[in-house]
Amino acid sequence: MLRGGVSRFTAVPAMVVYTICNQKCMSRMGTVIAMTTSFGNDILPMFRPGDIACMAAKGVRLGDADWMGDPAGNDDFADHANARRVFAALSSGFMPPGHRWSQDSLDIYASWIGDGFQP
Repeated sequence: MLRGGVSRFTAVPAMVVYTICNQKCMSRMGTVIAMTTSFGNDILPMFRPGDIACMAAKGVRLGDADWMGDPAGNDDFADHANARRVFAALSSGFMPPGHRWSQDSLDIYASWIGDGFQP
């Protein structure tokens, strides 16, 4: 306590405390601020170097934000076919071999899709 019964915490009202919560929001003094999921910060780190190398040999460029976020569609997906095809393979457990993604990782990938495939 400081003079006059004021604690050191209330004596500094301008102090802002940030905490990261489930990679999707930031809390600022109880206020939730939405954070956009991005390929570079959130998706790319979930792929192992071996996954990237293995799939590159098959023409799937997991490490390339431009390729993953390409808005072009194909016969299976109306838009963003590359990212959606990868998500389908991850969701089914087909990819990556021997290392099924957790539901949390799949949810982060789904958030990236929902956030508009941000690089």
